[in-house]
Amino acid sequence: MNINEFHPTSGRFVKEDGTTVNIADELGGKSVSDKVYDINNMMPHSGRFIKEDGTCVNIADMIENGDIGGGGSDSGSSDDSAPPIVEVYNGQTIQCSMSADRPLKGLNLYATTEQVATTGAQLFDASLMPTTSRGGATVTNNGDGSFTISGEGQLTEFFTASIISEDVKKMLKAGSIYTNGKSYVPKFYVYGTDNTNGVLFSTSGSSGSAVITSEILESLHQVNVVFYSAAGSVITPVTFFPMIWQTGDGTYEPYTGGIPSPNGDYPQEIQVISDFTVEVKNSMGEVAAPQTLNVTIPEHGFYGIPVSSGGNYTDASGKQWICDEFDYKRGKYVQRVRKVILDGSKSEGWWLYPVSPRKNYITVTRRFEGTKTSQKTSICNMFINKGAPVWDTGGLWVYAEHPTIPNKYFNIPKTTMSTLEEWKTWLSTHPLEVLYSLATPVEYDLTDEQIEQFKKLKSYYGTTYIDNDAVPACNMTAELVLDTKMYIDSKFATLAGQILEVGA
Repeated sequence: MNINEFHPTSGRFVKEDGTTVNIADELGGKSVSDKVYDINNMMPHSGRFIKEDGTCVNIADMIENGDIGGGGSDSGSSDDSAPPIVEVYNGQTIQCSMSADRPLKGLNLYATTEQVATTGAQLFDASLMPTTSRGGATVTNNGDGSFTISGEGQLTEFFTASIISEDVKKMLKAGSIYTNGKSYVPKFYVYGTDNTNGVLFSTSGSSGSAVITSEILESLHQVNVVFYSAAGSVITPVTFFPMIWQTGDGTYEPYTGGIPSPNGDYPQEIQVISDFTVEVKNSMGEVAAPQTLNVTIPEHGFYGIPVSSGGNYTDASGKQWICDEFDYKRGKYVQRVRKVILDGSKSEGWWLYPVSPRKNYITVTRRFEGTKTSQKTSICNMFINKGAPVWDTGGLWVYAEHPTIPNKYFNIPKTTMSTLEEWKTWLSTHPLEVLYSLATPVEYDLTDEQIEQFKKLKSYYGTTYIDNDAVPACNMTAELVLDTKMYIDSKFATLAGQILEVGA
């Protein structure tokens, strides 16, 4: 049979509402003819289907032979007789359920960072409560803000710690105060006393809350926190994170002096990715024998900054990032973020803005290294980035970025320091860490070994998973060759579902 004796088929299929879909366009693939046909005059005959641009593809060959993308219907073998069907997948874990047994077409790794930030709502400094034993019970301070209660018998003991009154009185305001211990065993509550040990307020009632008035604050001498359980409660080891708050919804956060963090007294580490491994496997179970790609972080680092817009990567949650990148398809490492650690040395070039007696803070500033800096965004381990001119800090550690020159302005409460020399001395024992974006990315070639490792990675016939053990998890983009029959079957299933939906 000579296929050329048949008229090419229009790829259009008519739906119940009279509109059409073009299956040739849906399936894609390489055109087998450059001749432009009049699609409106074609009758359906051969395996050729006309696309909207007038060229045609032979769907019969595609279905039978799996010419596009390898992966025949039975063997899962590869065939390079026609361009492959390649799709792009994104995520910290990637799953493709119709992959061919073919080398990966591309792999990009994007840096992430993590940093704890607090609102200052936590009023309980857990470090003030030591590990304590009484009777048959023990309250263990775990060092991370949590406590574990354990022992034998029944807990009838009070475990009490005093909070220095002046520290607490600076944070407490007239209004309601809350504790989160009502649903726990043992219970956790807070109470305040005057000079005669008379109780002025307590959250030990069933609601876990109390009201503080301005008169109470004037009489307040001492504030205590208590772990306690009523007689008859059987002790079983339990760990929980106690919280005392007046603002917010009671969501737990560590103590940071009653003000948001990061701040100078409570820095927050910027957690960055160190060396890690990418795995390509056909199962997420432990029995999988993965192919691996070892990723060594270069001396330039591997950093990412979350941004509201203008990022080079958008993760699964919709958050954008300006981030460093490994691009194995092009054989490049792309640096978009720089890290600097400042310790107050003379070469850093700090200077002090004129100090106004009306302000409760001082401002120090410096020009950041190099001319390729961008002031759109950055993150710091001890200051909150306001991203705009900052005036009265209200006791916060905040900084702002100049819109046109590579300067940053750091505002420090005067209660901490008031001169430039004090700032430099303080930095010598409290190094300042800043990650900031470069105005122009810098590219470096990957090594031959790195490229060869990537070239050995192959997807599996059927299902392929790609994940990584980076901490925090690394974002990825992968280009995988799809199995032709699985791909076409999925398209037919989609079209059939559309037709059924219209006809319903």
